[in-house]
Amino acid sequence: MNAAAVAVKEVVGSLLRKQSAHVANILAISFDKSTSDAPFLDNDRAIEAACRSSFVGPLGAYHDIVAATLKAKRLVHEDKFVLAYDEHISGFIKFLEVFREESNWLVPWLHVFVYDARMLALYADVEAGKKRGDGEVHDNVKNAEQHLKRAFSMTVNDRAAPDLSKRPGTLYIVNQLFKIYFHVYLIRDKKNQLKLVDFQAAVDAVDSADLDMDALESLVANLIFMGYVKGYISHKLKILVLSKSNPFPAITDVLQDQSA
Repeated sequence: MNAAAVAVKEVVGSLLRKQSAHVANILAISFDKSTSDAPFLDNDRAIEAACRSSFVGPLGAYHDIVAATLKAKRLVHEDKFVLAYDEHISGFIKFLEVFREESNWLVPWLHVFVYDARMLALYADVEAGKKRGDGEVHDNVKNAEQHLKRAFSMTVNDRAAPDLSKRPGTLYIVNQLFKIYFHVYLIRDKKNQLKLVDFQAAVDAVDSADLDMDALESLVANLIFMGYVKGYISHKLKILVLSKSNPFPAITDVLQDQSA
């Protein structure tokens, strides 16, 4: 049994047990080769064969999702970030189709998709910029933004019962979206202020999201309180003022502070 088949078998078992956090851990993309677990270096044919034979019946919808993610992991290992981003997004789109119909058990996997989409987009833009001789390429990051906003709308608009609701997954996605906005718009304009109304309008334009200003301010306030964002909200001006020093602390630092 090749490496892809072993990984797919473990993913299938975790999906049947609805352990999406374990699935996310298996399929998360490592951007550090020194710590990469490198089990997904099989070629496309081996990956497709493993997925085709394993994802059958009720799990059939996961075939394209997992296959695309494994291909993206291999391409990252080969430093082919533009191709890796395209593969990852193709899997992300399929995942969102499944996520829309499921309950909150898939939220941990969604969060990994969201994070990897943003990070892959950054790497892909650097690669594209080098090829074009232009360091200011944001095409992939802006594309990732659209997919993250779709994920956001699916969580924030969920009306399921509290024990099944996807809404608690919203906060992490907002944090990743703010990082994109900071990277693309604020750094370019040398500003550290984000108009919340602009963010609200951008979200409302995607997938019929309906987020009023009070709800948005509450989300941002929670991000600040939990340490994911450094800054403050100007309620009068409806502006998020970000710290000029490390406005988005590393998740590992935040978790360490919370456990202290």
